[in-house]
Amino acid sequence: NNKTLFGMKRFAIQHPKTRGFMNEWYYHKFLEYNNLISLRYKFLKIIVNGDTFPIFALEENFDKRLLENNNKKDGLIFRINFNLNDPIQFQQTNKEIQSNEFLIAQSEIVKKNLKLFFDKKLLASDVFDIPRLSKFYAIKDLWGNRHAGQLKNMRFYYNQLTSLIEPIGYDQQSVYPTQLLGLFGNNISINNSNNNL
Repeated sequence: NNKTLFGMKRFAIQHPKTRGFMNEWYYHKFLEYNNLISLRYKFLKIIVNGDTFPIFALEENFDKRLLENNNKKDGLIFRINFNLNDPIQFQQTNKEIQSNEFLIAQSEIVKKNLKLFFDKKLLASDVFDIPRLSKFYAIKDLWGNRHAGQLKNMRFYYNQLTSLIEPIGYDQQSVYPTQLLGLFGNNISINNSNNNL
């Protein structure tokens, strides 16, 4: 009946270890600090069928309330997958999209632009918000774990005001020393043809 919990209608409740205990909370706070789309993520005590669990994690899911909380206009949230027959998987249902003329138009733009990008007919800067995407990947490197930056794990938002696609931070899990990525530490050299930086 249009009720929410902490302003959320879609969310997951899970053991804190699922997303690396405090790591995910810090990650979303850092995304928010850097003006990137972040999920609401909090810890709370829950009771299920009379059993009390002293601490569980509440993680926001993808819908218009997530966008509103990040001061974004309602729009498409989607993922890009490796299925060539259906490379874009929208978070909104087909029924939701087909009942809204703006979402229909946005879905056509997203499909067309991504196809042109993958066909090398559009530049990344014509399709993606490069400053936000760059900041997103810099944060991934700072956190030392590229899990959430892998295409299969990413979510995106089509910003109708800029006509560009923005990343949505999600599922960071662990924090690792940046040395493991070869970005920092001893014997790191720039412009070395043998180095994969």
